[in-house]
Amino acid sequence: MKPRNHKSRRLFRWMASVSLLFIALSSQQACLPGPTSMQVDTITNCGSEQVSQGIIDVGIADTYFMSVGLINNLATLNDPSTFRPETNVIDLRTAKVWFEYPAEFSRLSLGPELLHTQEAPLTVQISGQLKPSLIADFVGQGGAGGGAAAPAGEKVSFYLIPTEVTSIWTQAPELTVTGRTNQDALRQSGASFTVRAHITISGLTRGGQIIATPEFTFPIRVCKGCLDNRKLSNSKQNALCQNAGGGGGTNACAGQDGNCATSGEGN
Repeated sequence: MKPRNHKSRRLFRWMASVSLLFIALSSQQACLPGPTSMQVDTITNCGSEQVSQGIIDVGIADTYFMSVGLINNLATLNDPSTFRPETNVIDLRTAKVWFEYPAEFSRLSLGPELLHTQEAPLTVQISGQLKPSLIADFVGQGGAGGGAAAPAGEKVSFYLIPTEVTSIWTQAPELTVTGRTNQDALRQSGASFTVRAHITISGLTRGGQIIATPEFTFPIRVCKGCLDNRKLSNSKQNALCQNAGGGGGTNACAGQDGNCATSGEGN
């Protein structure tokens, strides 16, 4: 009976070891890919210039057009020799957005559902595909795509702010200047407030893994009339656009990021 018991104990220890190994591998699989498997590379405006913050004139524009460069940090898995398909392509699905307002913002009483604060984030449908940027050698190693320069972000564009939110911002008392009707005075007064957009972009790999960027923050200055030069003489337009924080050199996306509406142009 002793040898039999000895074999039983060895069999029990072996089965326990296999179970622990299975649990460890399962836990590791559950943690991968990590949140940095997709990351934000750049944020650009309508002129393809990199920006770290934005501006919207709600008297001209009723939404904000955002372009984000994203990098897929997963490794290639396709193997032509075995007809293995690429499963690490990320199909982009949504951008989750919530807005952080100044502590004394006059319209906070409208509540999270209308203002889309952290308690009631907004879901924006997006589309696009990100190819994996690392080349795997199937021995656990990898390198940057192409074997040289770091991968560049692939651009995805979407409308960040819904019109129902900009309509609320338009009516905020913070955007009015008591006793001033002259456009020059309105610009010089700097009547505005800043909203911080918190954004997370997510997608699904062809292998069924949900991938998301870490949450990133994009401040947006909100004004009313600061990018509207349509009633001014041409001699004043460019200078006032510069004072409002913009370049004044293009009418693309008039009403955001310093792009002024001029001579009757705009949305």
